[in-house]
Order: sequence, then structure tokens, then C-alpha cells
Amino acid sequence: MQDFCKHISNHSGANPTVIPRGQEDFRYVSQLLEVDGSHHPYRHLLFSTWLFDDVGQIFTYPVNTDVISVNGEVKNVNSEVVVGHKCFAFLKAGKSLAQISRETGKSRCYLKRLALLNKLSVNLKPKLLTQEVVNAICSLAYAGFHRREIAKRCGVGIGTVEQTISSKTGLVERRQKCHFESSRRKNRLFLLRYIADHPDSIRNDIKKQCCSVFFWLYLNDRQWLDEHLPKPRIARGRY
Repeated sequence: MQDFCKHISNHSGANPTVIPRGQEDFRYVSQLLEVDGSHHPYRHLLFSTWLFDDVGQIFTYPVNTDVISVNGEVKNVNSEVVVGHKCFAFLKAGKSLAQISRETGKSRCYLKRLALLNKLSVNLKPKLLTQEVVNAICSLAYAGFHRREIAKRCGVGIGTVEQTISSKTGLVERRQKCHFESSRRKNRLFLLRYIADHPDSIRNDIKKQCCSVFFWLYLNDRQWLDEHLPKPRIARGRY
């Protein structure tokens, strides 16, 4: 820390927040190393000029890409992949969820979802989430029902509904498409009703009175919008 302070001794003190308070301000360095820390970028640059003799070394310094940060927790990517393969192998071998959970540290929910995604049978004795309930959830989800309504009809939690939906291939994309179609129908109908109730409105009036609807259609359904908006009026001169 003393060497770093000597290195920046000629630095301007106009902004005291970017330089250490003194030679014993070790918090200055620890803050820069925090995973989710938020500090002035100049502090990182200032410290880097002391660590590296050449600026080019900063950009060519090898970085360990196998380590990532997830919600502030540093994890090793390779180890996560290995654990995932190990869980899959245990499930395929027919081991119980409790035993796999003890050996790998993964939750039962993670293991059940992994089994569903890979179409592996798991020896379970569910009290609520029976195969009949799963089929009902998928059927309602495919029809476009809201998660809350599906949970209410099937007598399960919203989290269970979301997990079941995400485990079925193509169902999430299907629901996204249904949501888009529903939004498009709603916005189209709203605009047509406004035009029918205000036949003398010009485009600028519609844009002001139906702002959110107008711009949603402009971004997602522009051809239909151009076809149903009133034709632009030709400007008339004063004489």
C-alpha cells in the first residue's frame, strides 16, 4: 500500500474519492476486489497503472473464464457441469432423489426438473402432483391460461405450475406466442373502436389519445397499423 501511495503521490487531490486516504487505507483495495462493488472507474484505472508497467498488459493478462459470479457467489463453471453430469448419471442409474441430493448437494427440485427435461422416470409417490395433474397443467398452459388460474384450478402452487411448464419442450415458446397474439388482438380492437367512435380523428390525434396502443402496434404490427389508420391529410395553404 505504501508503494501504491508513493506511485500516485503526484496525483491531483481535486477529487479525494478516487485516491486512498492514506498509507493504511487498505479498504481502498478491498473495495476494488468486491464482486458486486460499484466504484468510480478511475479508481480501477489508477490502481491498474501501478500493477502493470505497460497499458497493453492490462488487456493481454490471462483471465480465468472457468470462474463466474452468480448472485455475488463465485462458482466454478467446470465443477457445475461435472455435478450436472453426475446427477444425470445417478438418475439414469435409478438412484433415489434423497441419495443423489446427499451425494451431490443438489436440491430435489433441481433433480426432478433434470429428470423431466431428459424424460427420465423417477420413483416418486406424489401426493398432489400426480401425472393426471401434470397433464391438466400442460393442457391449460397450452390453451394460454394464466399461471395463477392454472394453479387455482389444479390445486397446486404457482411455482409448481412454472416448473411443470418449463420442463415441457416447446410449451414456453407456445405461451409466449399466445401472449403476443392476445396483446395484438387487444390493441387492434382498442384502436378500431377508437377510430369508429372518432371518425374525424387524424393520425396525430390517434397517436396522442391511444399512445401506448399506437406505439405497441407501431413496433410489433406496423403493416396492419398503416392499413387501418386514416389516410394522411394534405396540408392546405392559407390562400
